[in-house]
Amino acid sequence: MSSQLELSDVEFMTKGYRNRTILVFSICFPLAMLTVSLRFFSRVLAKSPFWWDDWLSLTGLFMTGGFCACVLSCLPSLGLLSGEEPITNELLSHNAKGAYVAEMFYYCNQISLKFSILMFYWRVFASSTYIRRSIYYIGMCILLWFTSAFIVSALQCVPVHANWDPIAKQQPDVKCVDLNGFFFGTSSPNIVADLVLVVLPIPQVLQLKITLTQKCFVILFFILGG
Repeated sequence: MSSQLELSDVEFMTKGYRNRTILVFSICFPLAMLTVSLRFFSRVLAKSPFWWDDWLSLTGLFMTGGFCACVLSCLPSLGLLSGEEPITNELLSHNAKGAYVAEMFYYCNQISLKFSILMFYWRVFASSTYIRRSIYYIGMCILLWFTSAFIVSALQCVPVHANWDPIAKQQPDVKCVDLNGFFFGTSSPNIVADLVLVVLPIPQVLQLKITLTQKCFVILFFILGG
């Protein structure tokens, strides 16, 4: 069997892409680990009980770790980049499987972190009817987005093994979704949800009896956290 590469298969097969990916993950993931660790450490110091927002942030960290591991496993080896190793069907299948699982981790990461932020708002603004009602509506929309995106991503090809089997994918009875349209359709509401989470606490902060400067700092804190 001869390997048939698509543009998406070879675009990342450069040493520069490999090095950039490793560099970004080497910086960002340890920072995420440090942030979550400090969060739990501060709770212990304050003798405050852990709550849903804490556990969801930890879940998001594990999902991020799984995503990073899948992406790193798909990076081309130095031998492949130098031409010393051939591009085999097994390699293409391995990369396709890694990308498939990485998508699952990505969506689980997104819903974990978004609900962590919502639960944080619920805890901080426990007495606000506006916040609680908003969390119900926003949480429902996020849950619907996640469910639809996860199911379509998991069943992007029917039968599923066609995702990583190039021979099966060429069969006439195989149905696959348009990934470009799918990713655009899922990314747009994802970005909107992030923006909504950022601005959600602002009306509540503006009602606080503190100085304007303090309000700006609090709003900046929520923006950075979001």
